[in-house]
Amino acid sequence: MSKHHVRKHHWTNGILHTMETFFDTLEEAMEHARSSDAHTIKVYNSSGEMVHSQSSAVIPDQISVRETYA
Repeated sequence: MSKHHVRKHHWTNGILHTMETFFDTLEEAMEHARSSDAHTIKVYNSSGEMVHSQSSAVIPDQISVRETYA
């Protein structure tokens, strides 16, 4: 039996870190995605099809210092 999975992307100091977590049910995967603070999150069903995607409005490492303190 294939598992549902969540792929999360975090930017840290200009480096992309990707983490995948596997779940038995789509509901568990969606709950995990909703509670994550990752910059980009994608949920895939047991067939490998992407069923949900969400992104942060701003990726912190892409904000210049001047914009941060303006």
